Amino acid sequence: MVRCLLALLFMVTLPLAGGSREWTPERWFEQPKSARVANYRIQASLDWVAKTLEGRETISWRNVGTAPTAEFPLHLYLNAFKGPQSLFQREGGSEIRGVGSNASTWGYCRLLGVRLNGQELQGHFGEDETVYWVRLPKAVAPGKPFRWMLRGRAASPRPRPAAAGVAFS
Repeated sequence: MVRCLLALLFMVTLPLAGGSREWTPERWFEQPKSARVANYRIQASLDWVAKTLEGRETISWRNVGTAPTAEFPLHLYLNAFKGPQSLFQREGGSEIRGVGSNASTWGYCRLLGVRLNGQELQGHFGEDETVYWVRLPKAVAPGKPFRWMLRGRAASPRPRPAAAGVAFS
């Protein structure tokens, strides 16, 4: 009974601990802690049965470099678990992370489209599909911003049952 009362007291007083300041997703800090180079607006939905995420993202980015850039790298980290052809798998990473060699356990990140001002952008993969280099229609000068939208689908790798702490006899 005492534990229930303490839990109830904790739940009631927790919202009061923050004072009168209101937190919203758009405002994390009173003042930014660093220069704002990139901002992301992400909308995603989960397919629980298939264990996949599908979403769209708007990225606002400013070239803080000293030279114009005509390509932009997108890091597709889950493609490290895409299958035996990935650099991570070839170097034995699947054994470290407990990801099996069965295709049903692999993860991936698939781009469904990248657009800038309504125009579909093209690009190319790096060594093993963990980086996709988007070609921009014109180079972005130093200090200049641009905004673009991408759509994608992703699945996390599923560890082998023994690696996840589950043993079958």
